[in-house]
Amino acid sequence: MLSPHEFATLLLVHDVQDRLELDPVDLEALLERGLVSLQECAADRWCPRITEHGYALLRAVGWQGEMNRARRGEARGHEAPRQ
Repeated sequence: MLSPHEFATLLLVHDVQDRLELDPVDLEALLERGLVSLQECAADRWCPRITEHGYALLRAVGWQGEMNRARRGEARGHEAPRQ
């Protein structure tokens, strides 16, 4: 089971998708569980990315993320017109 901090870190990894100031303990726990992997995002720079297992966990707890926004016609940072 993930701690609240580890779960929040998983959501941050998804939302920001860049090098973050993450708690190394939480990040290590996510790496050990296979929820996050490290991928090279620039020369000598590694960024965390959510794995398929990580997405499965988020969906299992009811997270809909970008899929939910797309259904409502929203883009990141832009709201759909109100009717």
